[in-house]
Amino acid sequence: MKSMNPKGVERLIAERWPKLKNKAENEKNPEKLIAILEEMDDLLFNLEMRIAAQNESMHSRTNSGSRSDCHDLVSNILPGDSEGEIQ
Repeated sequence: MKSMNPKGVERLIAERWPKLKNKAENEKNPEKLIAILEEMDDLLFNLEMRIAAQNESMHSRTNSGSRSDCHDLVSNILPGDSEGEIQ
């Protein structure tokens, strides 16, 4: 699977998610709403896989597997979470 840089992930979230959210909020037909929700699910799955592939690539390059490297990676993906705030 193709690895994606953080800017690409941000672009997908910033561009596609709001469009899908807006479509879902305004859709009255249950069948069309289900299709939109499935598209949202596909987008989330795609993002999850790309982020996992990116994380694996970064982890394999370090070879240290240190907890600090892992924390830095999560902090970059989940801005605003500081150490000890993950629940």
